Amino acid sequence: MDPTFSFEAELWPWQSETATAWVFANVPEDESDEIAEIVPERRGFGSVKVRARILTEEKTVEWTTSVFPSKEYGCYMLPIKKDVRRKAKVDTGDTAAFELDILIS
Repeated sequence: MDPTFSFEAELWPWQSETATAWVFANVPEDESDEIAEIVPERRGFGSVKVRARILTEEKTVEWTTSVFPSKEYGCYMLPIKKDVRRKAKVDTGDTAAFELDILIS
């Protein structure tokens, strides 16, 4: 069974000179440390494949993506696509409840 992590985090925008705005939520440091321990072999850019869920009072929105390590923040960052934010009715500045299944197999 794939390990699951639950947490709350604020959605925040990230922009670069070459990319349009991306929206992320930071996986808390303790959970990020546990993920790094249980997934010794990571994919490109140190990413870890996950099944993510945003849990709201109205519904649960699920999607598959990867979390990416950030040296700047000292944790993994979860990208949240516009379509997912729209379905969950959340956006930058909102705090949301998340669940992550780490896809090891």
